[in-house]
Amino acid sequence: MFLLADDHNPHAICVYIDVILNNVVIASFFNEAKKNTPFFDSVKIYYPIFEFYDSNEEIFSNTSRLNNKKPKKSNIGNVILAGDGLDYEDNEIGEDGTCSCGFLARNRANPNINYIGTAGHCFTNQDYYLLPWNSSTRENLESIGQTAFEATSPQDFGLIHISNNDVQPRAAIRNTNPLFTELLIKDGNAVSSHGAYLCLSGYSTHVTCGYIKALFGFYFEEDSFSEDVTVVSVKSAIGDSGGPMFRYQLDLRHVSLNGISLGGYGDKLTVVTKLDLILDLEGVNIELVTV
Repeated sequence: MFLLADDHNPHAICVYIDVILNNVVIASFFNEAKKNTPFFDSVKIYYPIFEFYDSNEEIFSNTSRLNNKKPKKSNIGNVILAGDGLDYEDNEIGEDGTCSCGFLARNRANPNINYIGTAGHCFTNQDYYLLPWNSSTRENLESIGQTAFEATSPQDFGLIHISNNDVQPRAAIRNTNPLFTELLIKDGNAVSSHGAYLCLSGYSTHVTCGYIKALFGFYFEEDSFSEDVTVVSVKSAIGDSGGPMFRYQLDLRHVSLNGISLGGYGDKLTVVTKLDLILDLEGVNIELVTV
């Protein structure tokens, strides 16, 4: 089916095998059905299950129009956790949007260079600002840095170079539980079983959890694609892209990072870019920072 998708360039579709249904599932949006009809017609011979969602491509693009962003000038440091918001501004077209911090990374060759990892489709020559949860304004935000790397194929991933010394990144994930407001990232681990329980931390939905529906699938966005994605029954919304997908350890304070959110289909599905594939990307010479 990947070759057929490559031929027809469908918009915002995810293809995976649902082990419970024992069939191929193609997830798409109602408002993209007409545009994707050539692809749908080409795969009908395989009798897949089509699932359509009442949403749109903005869950994956995260773009919006904002006005009068002013960088904050302050000597007071601000903590950055995975799951916090990233407000960005495109220097070329003036378009703003929101994504989420995925994880703290450092350069393998120079450990003094730190990055924030997030979704690759959030990047187009942008400056980035820290957008805390429940922010009441988008003015006077703390600057983080600029794009250091971006790709949407074969994995959707990007890096922000942390150039502002006033921000304080931590190897932890923002949490809603008052007992453990920061979940400490102990390691990065791939999940190898269907039905495993994973959670997402993101700017818009904060923390949501669900079960793995498929370990392997692919996401296609016209001229770009993401291969070997994980599909999880987790709610996500505009602004959650790039947020960490993680698994709790037994003490409920430490977690294992599994990947980052590529995007989602409303409150039903979230598509995940695997951490191990991110670290193997050509041009990405980083390591995950853990506690």
